[in-house]
Amino acid sequence: MRTVDDLLTHAGKETRELAARTWAPPLGPSRSARQARWPAFAAAFAVVIVAVGLVPWLAGVGDSGARPSGSISPGATMPTSSPSTGDVVECSASGVPVPGDVAGLPAVVAETRQALIDAASVCDFAALEAIASGGLVTSFGGGGIDNLERWEEEGQGVLGTLLRILDMSHAVVDDGEGADIHVWPAAFAYDQWDAIPDELLDELDTLYAAEELETISTLGSYGGWRTGIDDSGDWMFFVAGD
Repeated sequence: MRTVDDLLTHAGKETRELAARTWAPPLGPSRSARQARWPAFAAAFAVVIVAVGLVPWLAGVGDSGARPSGSISPGATMPTSSPSTGDVVECSASGVPVPGDVAGLPAVVAETRQALIDAASVCDFAALEAIASGGLVTSFGGGGIDNLERWEEEGQGVLGTLLRILDMSHAVVDDGEGADIHVWPAAFAYDQWDAIPDELLDELDTLYAAEELETISTLGSYGGWRTGIDDSGDWMFFVAGD
């Protein structure tokens, strides 16, 4: 079973090698002890991001003119109602199909997944912040729910992306300390792009255009948007990039 350390280390190595060959320099308290590891991962990989980076569309930030894959254009949105005020709210999740149940998940993981779906589908950042409880990583440069809210305000929201990946197959990886992390999409669990089964690659078609997937494939493994919930039900990360 691949560990989280393996996944991140491999992705960072592949990105550095690709950058050396191809790309110019880029634009430049938790509920469990395991969750506290993620800010350290974020700090370490922020160095990689600053040094070599990824094309702006991959992470969906850093380019005011870009709209990340999985977001919905204004003309395609459907209004939702804020659970607290009843006011009409629109965000990148508006109009995105709500994921169904997943069989076989531990009860606490299924509960957190459903809470994320419920909150994201109605653009409820207060509810998302309560689920994250201060330990969520949304960028290797730092930041949690504040990033998600800011990206929505800038027209680069990714709540629709969160719904889409939670509707994909999931996999289980080891956090390096003997605990399981349930990750979406399952493609993230493979350390080689060529090892990802066709049915999992097909799922990525709902999130990325063919040319975007081609670019991601050159990293050597899946480095697109992914999210993870540990076996205690903690929402640990929702990130893209290496």
